[in-house]
Amino acid sequence: MAAHEFFHIVTPLNIHSEIIERFNFVQPTGSQHLWLYEGTTEWAAHMMQLRGGLITLDEYLATLRNKVGYSQERADTTYSLKRLGLNSFSDEGQQQYGNIYQRGALTASLLDLRLLELSGGKRGLREVLLELASNTARASP
Repeated sequence: MAAHEFFHIVTPLNIHSEIIERFNFVQPTGSQHLWLYEGTTEWAAHMMQLRGGLITLDEYLATLRNKVGYSQERADTTYSLKRLGLNSFSDEGQQQYGNIYQRGALTASLLDLRLLELSGGKRGLREVLLELASNTARASP
């Protein structure tokens, strides 16, 4: 859990849409990018533990299997991540909210694999997120 919260330094603090930049805490508005903020953060937390040797590859893969199981057994698989993000403050969205951490992290995992595949193993999701955060920091006043 600590690793997940630590990675919020990157998303959504450094990588976010205008809705999050100017978030209205009195009348909150959902964001279609919630999967990116929470799912990618969840993915990064587990990847950090894997890369740091705190968990084995088998333990990491078991975590992914558990996320698939949660998504299939406890969530509505027809409820898209975009819809979940936009409805996250409604009663309907709250019923599905746990899946943002499950399917969101799985989506980030698949995106990481695809980026690594396309770059010949040179550039995964971690590198893209760090570059986006760096660009955002340079663009800030």
